Amino acid sequence: MFPQEFIFRFTDTVKMSLINIHSYNVKNLRIEKSTSSDATDFEVIAQKEFEHTEGHLQENDFSLSGTTATHLRFIITSGYDHFVSVHRVAIEGTR
Repeated sequence: MFPQEFIFRFTDTVKMSLINIHSYNVKNLRIEKSTSSDATDFEVIAQKEFEHTEGHLQENDFSLSGTTATHLRFIITSGYDHFVSVHRVAIEGTR
């Protein structure tokens, strides 16, 4: 079942300050960035073990202090169950 991943592509390079994620049953998540024009050469910028929140969504923040990227890859490396979900990803930053 794991890992599961998804990639965001921005229209321009973005300078990010915060990523906020709402999820369910995610245990471990790794976030990687790429500054290339195609989705290659990723490097890890954050990883975290989420607290198990039975019956309601997990909310987690990742402070990035000005990290720049054109692509973000989110990799769910493990879950608290076979079924996991990501409900919302909010990214604060500037172009």
